[in-house]
Amino acid sequence: MCKRVIKVSLALTLLAGQIMGSAFAATPAVAVAPQYDTSHVYVAPADVDRFAQSFLATFGGTSTAQVVVNVLPVPSSTTSQLLQTPAGTVSLFGFTTPIPHPFGQERNGYLVKDMDVALKAARENGAAVIVSDFPDPIGRDAVVQWPGGVNMQLYWHTKTPDYAAFQTVPENRVYLSADRADAFINAFTGFSHGKVLADDKHAPGVDIGQPAAAIAVSTSSRRSGAWRCWSPTVNCPTRSATRPPVTKWLT
Repeated sequence: MCKRVIKVSLALTLLAGQIMGSAFAATPAVAVAPQYDTSHVYVAPADVDRFAQSFLATFGGTSTAQVVVNVLPVPSSTTSQLLQTPAGTVSLFGFTTPIPHPFGQERNGYLVKDMDVALKAARENGAAVIVSDFPDPIGRDAVVQWPGGVNMQLYWHTKTPDYAAFQTVPENRVYLSADRADAFINAFTGFSHGKVLADDKHAPGVDIGQPAAAIAVSTSSRRSGAWRCWSPTVNCPTRSATRPPVTKWLT
């Protein structure tokens, strides 16, 4: 019975992929390049300088000038700076005012060519806009949530930035439930015009701290960087065997 369910599920997944693929083909490409996407890091104000010094000493690169600004749609104050390294960029914040939900839970900032087009594309690919677009000191921002609860801040600059390309494209690791992993992958690769490059069902579990387990790894590519998705082990209801955790690469 379990095998039959799995076969039916696979057939439905492939059919859904074909249908969604057609929809994704009509979604405009809105990404710019990996060097314009950042990992968001929030630290206590007293730790900002020490974090910046330690991070740059480890990975190389430089920091932009630190400024004090309001980057939220409500009154607030934070230090803000970019730590730009050959392997990735961090947006570093040190808030001296309370941080309202859902800010602080987004993993990344993702530069887009056009905010209105990007929000429309995100919605069409299954994302929820959880913070409507709002002005910031250098452009516009919004926060979207992908299936599985992965938050991302989209942003657009009034003045087009010009940053050096990365020497290596950074990786993002996303941990998701088995129920939502495929939904996230379909939604995000549709939005980002990414594609799956590899799908290994028996990768070593040591990658996620489970040396005795086997895990599934799927690798995909996108224009603005790499994502790796993990989901926990799930049991087949009619057998003692388990399906391994699912890991997906998105680049």
